Amino acid sequence: MLTVLILVLSCSSAEMKLVRLVGGDGHCSGKPEVFYDGKWHRVYSSNFDFRNAMVVCRDLGCGNAVNISDALELKDKGTRVDVRCEGQEASLEKCKHHGVSAHRGGGGCGGSGLYSHNAELVCSEPVRLVDGGGFCSGRLEVKSEESWTTVCEADFDWQDAEVVCRELGCGSPLTLQGALFGEEKYQFGTNKFQCMGSEKRLSNCSTSASEDQNCTLSSAVNLTCSGPDDVRVSEHCAGAVEMYFSGDWKKVASELWSLKEAAVVCRQLNCGSSVAALHLQEGVGLHGWGFGIQCTGTEEALRECTVKTAPVVKILAGVVCSDLLVQPSVSFSAPIRPSRGLQGPAVFRGHSFTITCSTQPQYPGGSFHLTLPWNNISHAHPAVNHSASPSPAPLNHSAQDDHSTPTPLGPTEATPTRLSITQPAVSHSASFLFPVADDPHQGTYSCFYDNQVSIKCVRFNVGDEWKSGPLIHNFSSYMSGTISISLADSPLPAVITRMMVVPSLLLMTCFFIFLICKKRRRFLMRHTSGHQGAADPVYETIELVGLQRSKRGAGKEQRTDVKEEEEGKPHKN
Repeated sequence: MLTVLILVLSCSSAEMKLVRLVGGDGHCSGKPEVFYDGKWHRVYSSNFDFRNAMVVCRDLGCGNAVNISDALELKDKGTRVDVRCEGQEASLEKCKHHGVSAHRGGGGCGGSGLYSHNAELVCSEPVRLVDGGGFCSGRLEVKSEESWTTVCEADFDWQDAEVVCRELGCGSPLTLQGALFGEEKYQFGTNKFQCMGSEKRLSNCSTSASEDQNCTLSSAVNLTCSGPDDVRVSEHCAGAVEMYFSGDWKKVASELWSLKEAAVVCRQLNCGSSVAALHLQEGVGLHGWGFGIQCTGTEEALRECTVKTAPVVKILAGVVCSDLLVQPSVSFSAPIRPSRGLQGPAVFRGHSFTITCSTQPQYPGGSFHLTLPWNNISHAHPAVNHSASPSPAPLNHSAQDDHSTPTPLGPTEATPTRLSITQPAVSHSASFLFPVADDPHQGTYSCFYDNQVSIKCVRFNVGDEWKSGPLIHNFSSYMSGTISISLADSPLPAVITRMMVVPSLLLMTCFFIFLICKKRRRFLMRHTSGHQGAADPVYETIELVGLQRSKRGAGKEQRTDVKEEEEGKPHKN
């Protein structure tokens, strides 16, 4: 059950003239107090939500509310004022209030008898976004010398926007442009900001004198941030809802929970539209204190709704969003692929190729649908594996380029029906085989995944009434990124050419080398024989001369011997 407040005075005619923040670092942070009926009173922490905080910061001239936290303190015997703001009021005195009541431990927020819970607030002080569709979008104003001035588009860039969104607790910037906000004239500032993008506050950035002194009304900075990162669910786009508060994640109670609150959660998480609101029972026992939330359904973030403290959470609030299934991916493979001359995936004409669709392991089963690049059913059967039957692709899916943000496509007359083939998912993927590639297979392919999912819950609401769980619903994913296939001529003639030309070239090269070697050998042999022929006469001449000399020596000896014999001399040996 949510906290029930017993008020001593209700709908008093007294007015809240003043507001202040005490116990903080300055006049723009601390515990909110209002001056009511001649005294200062604190506000009920159980009913003090982000909308009240925005009005307090605005009333104090402190910009936008950045953070609300919970402080546990010793219980005091003071009184409390119950304030109810819509968030757009110019001052706190314009809000509804329910008078003063005795302090009852901060609304029973789980504290003991000695302690109570008190809200603490931090405002952005020098920065705010006004005239926008929510707390995280609008015209940018900066406080300078106790007055608010509009920032000129020429003096502000994307790095500056990152700092502002961070300072306001609004995530990261989505769009930044100049815009015209009505016909009201606003005062432009004289500073040009030069942020690096990592600063925590805009006041930490360097500034210089503005170069553009003639800013027009349409040059005012219009900044839209992604929104606060203070809501999460237990699974992808489904499950129990939690809100980040005072440094911790708190559960959301099932009381007051409906499709309106679920729509805000799905919108904030960028998960499409709401399919169902859930009541969940997770674990055993209680879940401590959390929040009860009530929305109109048009809010951009859950913190813009009416948020009340729930002392005990028994049944959890949950959601199921339309983008439950993760966007699948598509890939291409072929046994033989052209290596040059073609951009992107290509396949040889007459050869087989396979396109595979896959997704993250979320739920078992399901089917993949591959959209084909033609819309004539006669092309489907000759080349496509017969296990996949062709069928028209639904018009509420759109093929998206890789890395693009998927958006659903409504039925239009300008959009032709594209055929698709379907295969059941096996291990969260499906392969589509095309045995023979031909001209119709050139083009763009993409796939989507659908599944009938059963979600456990105590109760669910998909319309005007609550029903007992589980919730069984058919879901379809967004279309995957696209993959474009092109055809190349068959590699067979090139193979035959290579088989004939290459051996011929090798044979001719070998024959040429053989001729060169043969010719060189003959040349060497002829050169060697010529040297031998010139040397032989020399040897013969030497031999002849030697022979003649030996003959002459022998004759001379003979004559000497005869002469000696005649003279009677002894012969010399």
